[in-house]
Amino acid sequence: MKKAVITILGTSGMNKEKTEKTTAYYGASSLEKKSGDYHNATDFLLKNYDDTFYFIGTKVAIEFQQKILDYKNKKVVCKEITDDNLDAIFEMVYTLISEANGEKVILDITHGFRHQPISAIFSATLHRFLNNSQLEIIFAKQIVEHQKYEYITLNGYIDITQLSLLLTGFIRTLNFVNTITIEGLNTMAFENFSSALLSNDFKKLVASYKNLSSTLQTAKKDKKFVTTHPIT
Repeated sequence: MKKAVITILGTSGMNKEKTEKTTAYYGASSLEKKSGDYHNATDFLLKNYDDTFYFIGTKVAIEFQQKILDYKNKKVVCKEITDDNLDAIFEMVYTLISEANGEKVILDITHGFRHQPISAIFSATLHRFLNNSQLEIIFAKQIVEHQKYEYITLNGYIDITQLSLLLTGFIRTLNFVNTITIEGLNTMAFENFSSALLSNDFKKLVASYKNLSSTLQTAKKDKKFVTTHPIT
């Protein structure tokens, strides 16, 4: 299957004086790619994927990366943006994914957002609007500053982020609108409890409460929920 690799360019890969190239260790076992020393996340992509690359960045970022990375044998399309704020990046990413025409898309947002919560929200927003099952969002999480990074996929955060929004609404209003499917979690248990409660159906409320309680206890034992977004 053809793939499109989209990444956001930064200005990492050289020392502060911009006189020498630098490298950092990138762990990539979760992506089934080769871990090792790379100049930056873009260098990692170029050396581990053989697809069409779309590089998003300001003129400064694009020119900077052209000096330190080898594009010669790769199909690279640079997309220049005049401003590297969130809106400009999001609009360009959204456009590129929309134009993918069913191709699998690898989106690396490492250089766009260093803070994982922002990355997760960005991922969830993209997924909600695009609903693209062929979209894989990856992020190099910093382990040791400027020295060691570990790649993770953010697709798992998409469901968690949306579930968090639903649960927040449930806690505030006791109303749960079941709009998503979460692997390993019976979201119907929340909807049934909410329906019985709001309709004053006490017989169903007792049964649905037991089911909801069981669902929550099961979720507490699932590492996916405990380690990323604990359910209490």
